[in-house]
This record gives sequence, structure tokens and C-alpha cells, in this order.
Amino acid sequence: MTTVRLSRSNRDALKSYGDANNISVMDDILGKLLDIHYFNQPRLSKDNESNLISGSYQKLEKPPFALIDTEILLCWETDSLTHWRHYKASKSSKYAANKLPDKWVTKERVELIGAVRQKMKTGYSHEEKQENMNFHLDPEENTWAKLFPKWFALNDYEKQSLSRTVDDRISALVNKGFIEQQPRERRVQVRGQYRMNLIAINPYEWKMLRGISYLPPQKHLHLELLKSRNSGESRLPAKISAGKRDI
Repeated sequence: MTTVRLSRSNRDALKSYGDANNISVMDDILGKLLDIHYFNQPRLSKDNESNLISGSYQKLEKPPFALIDTEILLCWETDSLTHWRHYKASKSSKYAANKLPDKWVTKERVELIGAVRQKMKTGYSHEEKQENMNFHLDPEENTWAKLFPKWFALNDYEKQSLSRTVDDRISALVNKGFIEQQPRERRVQVRGQYRMNLIAINPYEWKMLRGISYLPPQKHLHLELLKSRNSGESRLPAKISAGKRDI
């Protein structure tokens, strides 16, 4: 094991970078920076590039990021649709609010990772409990895990593993305003908690996300998720096409 001593200023700079990217473990912060350094290297000659790709680090094929983002967001689907239904039912009352009130629901990182893992392995989302109580996967049926076996087989601590990928996608969803990191209100609060305002996604958009989730596993699928909640752009339907996959 190699020990590296950091100055206070360097340590503070790394911590700031980690906070900005939703990464709390120093080893993960350094790992992400090293990845960035790798992908920003000057263009290599064909021979050197081939040797580098065949070395210890090679970017693996993964399912579309929009699919992983969808499975993360679907963890809040039931809570959000219930909130929308209650508001619609209360509109007949003279005491009803003029607009749907904010309501925040928190999920833990381990649940979000578990939801994505279940989707990749079995083909159905973790919220579909009733229709899948007696679910048995046909051995011949394709799944995302079978389509990308090297990626799915990685251990959690490896750089491109499913859990690391989900962590990166959680950070992306935070940056896009769909969810946010749960503010720490006490020292003993569990790390890795994320919350969503249940009015952030409307019922029509939930249908579009569910449609993405139902897509059969396939390669070369290009998906475009809902627009960022921070951008002020109109919320256009998701685009789906067979072609170049997102990166």
C-alpha cells in the first residue's frame, strides 16, 4: 500500500470536487479524477492507442444511460402518482390548494442500486411487485445483464461496475434537478440519501419513463431522457431510436 500525504489546500480542493460531484469517499474522488485524466489525454497514434486499449483499462459496453436513469427515477413513481391522484381528488373541495403542493420523499442509495440491478438481471422493475409475485424468468429470455455480461459481472469496488455506474448517474440526475442529496440534519444520519419533489415529474412523463423501462434488451439503442428540470426548457417526450448509443 502506498501512502500519499496531501497538503491542507489540496485536500480541501479534492473535498470540494467530491461535494460538487456527490462523491464522499476520497479514494473514489481520486479514481474519478484519474479517469478524467485518462480520457483527456492527447490523441495517440494508432499503434499506441491499440496497446493502451488492450492494457489494464478498457471502457466496457453498458446499457444506455437513459435506461439506468429511468430505473433510478422509477423508485419514486408510486409515491409521485399517489401524490398527483390525491391532489386531483381534492380539487372538488373548496379548501383545495390552487396548485399541487411540494412533497419530498427520500430514498437510500442502496435501494437505487438494487432497483437497477434487479432490472438488469430479471427484466422487471422493483416496484412491479403485484404482477411479478410469481415471476420466473425464462432461461431463454434475454436480459440487459446477458447483453452486457462483462459489465454486470464486475465487483462493486471495480471502476466500471454497476454500483459505480449508478453512483455516476445519480450525480447526473442531481445536476439535472430531478433529485437532490438529502441535507444532513444530524451527525448520525445515513449517508447516500436522495430525495425527489414528487411534483418534479408529472403522470404523463411517468408513462414515458415506464415505456422506456419496458423496452426489450437490445444493443445500439439511442435514448433521450426527459429534459433537465433546471434548464427551463419545455418537457418534451423522450426520443427512442435504433442507432448510435449514448455515451
